[in-house]
Amino acid sequence: MQVDLRRSAALLSMLTWFGACGAARAADPESMSFQAYWGGLDAAEIAFVAEQKDGRYHGHLSIHTRGMTHWMTRLMVDSDSWGTVTENGFRPDSFTQTSSSKDKTRRVDMRFVDQGELAEKVLDEEWRNDPSAAPPDPDDQDPPVPDQARHHVLDPVTALFEIGRRGKAGEDRFVLSVFDGRRRYDLVVDAVGPGHHEINGKTYDTLDLRAVMKPMYGFRPRGMDFWENAGFDIYVGRDIGLPVKIASTTFAAETVIGLHAICRGSLACPPS
Repeated sequence: MQVDLRRSAALLSMLTWFGACGAARAADPESMSFQAYWGGLDAAEIAFVAEQKDGRYHGHLSIHTRGMTHWMTRLMVDSDSWGTVTENGFRPDSFTQTSSSKDKTRRVDMRFVDQGELAEKVLDEEWRNDPSAAPPDPDDQDPPVPDQARHHVLDPVTALFEIGRRGKAGEDRFVLSVFDGRRRYDLVVDAVGPGHHEINGKTYDTLDLRAVMKPMYGFRPRGMDFWENAGFDIYVGRDIGLPVKIASTTFAAETVIGLHAICRGSLACPPS
């Protein structure tokens, strides 16, 4: 049970990178809140704030686990991405992420140079929350990501903007190359077609997408096996351009992220 709950927290982190397939359509911030369930249990509260103004964009993503998942992991994640909106899509300039769990906290800062051509790590720090705990084993570290694999990549928050843009543009299949500062992976996205779904008492006409993860670099062997060909169903509301549901049955129990509220012109939706 402990292993599955820790994996569910990792899955929530991964799923929320899909959590705002639509981009803000006005200068005012557009805020979304989601509820995540793992095996039918309340697992996390997820918030995303999207802003676009004067050719620039900013995305803020936060995850706070709840219930038994929080008791087991204490997982919290805050991510921010800033960049430029171009005629070819969203081009990141910088990305920062702070994540903490029961045992440790990590901060990663990245910048994208040469007009987004290359991702460079500016900061990568990790520390134990309990100073008296033994330091990490230097032999138990994630494999490095080669320099050539950091070209033409997106950070996870920019990737979710691009999923929505390209899905709404009518592309049948596309691949996004993503680097989060430690892991490099591809997302292979296929358009399934129009759908019709009910969530939290509301019915939505949707654009249904199917995303499959292909881990490339920076994964330990057990992580490579865990994420290889992990599949996610993404249901984007056609009238709002935002996801109403994200689900996966790849893992030990079904994980579902459902839209709770959309709030425009505010920095964050009230918690559910």
